[in-house]
Formats: sequence, structure tokens, C-alpha cells
Amino acid sequence: MQFEQDIRLALERLPPTLEGVYAIIIEQIHKGSPMGMPLAKKALRWLLCAQQALRSDEFIKALSADLDISNATITVENLLNICCN
Repeated sequence: MQFEQDIRLALERLPPTLEGVYAIIIEQIHKGSPMGMPLAKKALRWLLCAQQALRSDEFIKALSADLDISNATITVENLLNICCN
């Protein structure tokens, strides 16, 4: 979303509970690329289980080491796109 009006409309349509918001995010991830699904799941697991806050570069490095995709480079931008941020 690039325009403030679009952001406001999206916020007005949010479900009333956090569980509902997460359900929408998971649904959008499922509709995305099949190759992105494992990356999104691992990213969410890392975020949920991290013992401390990680900087973006630390998070990407940890996630890259945990994945079995040697020919792909993970960037913050493509990770945000895959995870529907």
C-alpha cells in the first residue's frame, strides 16, 4: 500500500482480534509462492523462539544458515514480501 487512504481503509477492515489478524497473514502467505512458504514458516519460528531481539542482518544470517537453499540470497525486502508485511 502506497497511499495513506489505502492504509486507513485496510486498518478499518482488520478483524477485532489479534488471532483474526494472524489468520489473514497466514492465509496471504499460503496464497503466495510455494517456494516462499518454507521460508515464511522458518522466519516466523525464528521470531517466536528468539531469546533476544535480533538486528535485521543477524536475523537474515540466522535464517539463511537454517535454510537449505544454497543458490538463493535472502534479503530483508524479499523476506518482508514473502511474509506479507
